[in-house]
Amino acid sequence: GPAEGTSNSPITWTGSDPYDPPILQGSTLNDDYVLHITGDYWIIENVQVAYAQKGIVLDNSNYSIIRNVEVYSTGTEAIHIRDGSSNCLIQKCYIHNTGLVTPVYGEGIYIGSSKSTAEYGYNCDNNIIEGCIFKDIAAEPIDI
Repeated sequence: GPAEGTSNSPITWTGSDPYDPPILQGSTLNDDYVLHITGDYWIIENVQVAYAQKGIVLDNSNYSIIRNVEVYSTGTEAIHIRDGSSNCLIQKCYIHNTGLVTPVYGEGIYIGSSKSTAEYGYNCDNNIIEGCIFKDIAAEPIDI
């Protein structure tokens, strides 16, 4: 099953130096996600995420935080919060160069799923986007 943190003990994935963050990257702009989180109470911070179809995807992940993360060079979306993921925080992220393969799906941050996408739960409630910077976004910077 998914790795789950708790409110008192979240799972934290963080770069040790926020001024020189590690780069997590995929192998092609057409496939896969760099990070696919399916558990609750995750904290992802001080990293760069690049070069995949999608940078970070949260599915059924509640109370998770994506903070001080740079996401760039994605085939479609940079960050996608979907499939019932609620009460999450995306804070102080720098998101750029999205939709390099499919511009119409190149959102910076996409919360929820289209009603035509039947395999995901649509309730993605109480998510907060705060202090993010967007540059060279092919579709909407934020799509809810």
